[in-house]
Amino acid sequence: MELTESNWDDILNLNLKSTMLCSQAVVPSMMERKRGAIVNLSSIAGRTGGGPGAIAYSVSKGRSDDIHINHWRKNWPRMESRQCRVTGVIDTPFHEVFSTAEMMRGFVSAIPLGRIGTSMEIATYYSVSLLQTRLVSSSAKTIEINGGQLNALNLLTVCRPTKVTVTSL
Repeated sequence: MELTESNWDDILNLNLKSTMLCSQAVVPSMMERKRGAIVNLSSIAGRTGGGPGAIAYSVSKGRSDDIHINHWRKNWPRMESRQCRVTGVIDTPFHEVFSTAEMMRGFVSAIPLGRIGTSMEIATYYSVSLLQTRLVSSSAKTIEINGGQLNALNLLTVCRPTKVTVTSL
């Protein structure tokens, strides 16, 4: 798909502007109650630059992390909790349309857990984390849900190996 200005606007409106507007809408109530949780869904693409042709998506997800951090800094300590979940590759209909079998094997080979995540895992984690915010004080957390993929990418960046051999499953 060609990235047109209209596509760019649509993706940034969906992933970035909506995050900012929703956060702005609930922060006053949270500050008044001195309690609440905002859980923003982000993506590993916001940290890694995403795949080929995914610049608008990766930019929008990376900057949504900034929104969550900025709101917390501005309003702390009057707000108890802000959380952002950064997911890795998740088995969704998107990949059925836009990812080849070869691409999927490449994704899996880069994930230390050895598999992609599921929507049910993400939903379960969100449910538990929302309950947790009612029980435990937490602030400005970013939780990685990516099978260790981001940690592996960080390790590769730090170590700068001269030769990497990747075997597919």
